[in-house]
Amino acid sequence: MKIILNNISKKYNKKYVFKNFSYQFDNKYYSITGSNGSGKTTLLKIILGYITPQNGSVTYYRNNSKIEDDNFGFFSFASPYQEIIEEFTLNEIIHFHFKFLSPINKMKENEIINLLELEEYANIKISNFSTGMKQKVKLGLALFSECEFTLLDEPCSNLDDNGIIWYHKNVEESLKFKKIIVASNNKNEILNKNVVNINLDKN
Repeated sequence: MKIILNNISKKYNKKYVFKNFSYQFDNKYYSITGSNGSGKTTLLKIILGYITPQNGSVTYYRNNSKIEDDNFGFFSFASPYQEIIEEFTLNEIIHFHFKFLSPINKMKENEIINLLELEEYANIKISNFSTGMKQKVKLGLALFSECEFTLLDEPCSNLDDNGIIWYHKNVEESLKFKKIIVASNNKNEILNKNVVNINLDKN
């Protein structure tokens, strides 16, 4: 799958965060960097179809054919500001999420919990999790979903050192199955491995 952005512009309160920006995503691994307010999160949301640019177009292709239908199912997403149903237990949130997206490698729900390294919390409500544990769950749901692209916004927010090691390991494994776009200025969040950088400050 590839994504083509053609001359997209987005502004808030009459101020452009980017203008006439064009890019084609068809490689394996990307980082989106730039100063605060440069539009990193906005660009992710435009790619996902969550918001619409004032100008330009976003087009999706799969096997050289334009995708005309809803792009749901082609993407997974995780960010620290993303809401999660906190009344669910870990078992329940995993069961609910994978009703809509299949897990990579047809993993079983208990295998996903094992990969999250949260076995002892399987029947605990998410509301009782620390912010770091919640972020790990969000990342796991995104990384372990079978889809074309996974988009991550500031993925290591709230993670401790062990959580960051876990993140690196699972991003590297996920890159075997999908493309990943990371929006962040934190070097800990970007693997030094064949990454294509897009610096929005240079747009």
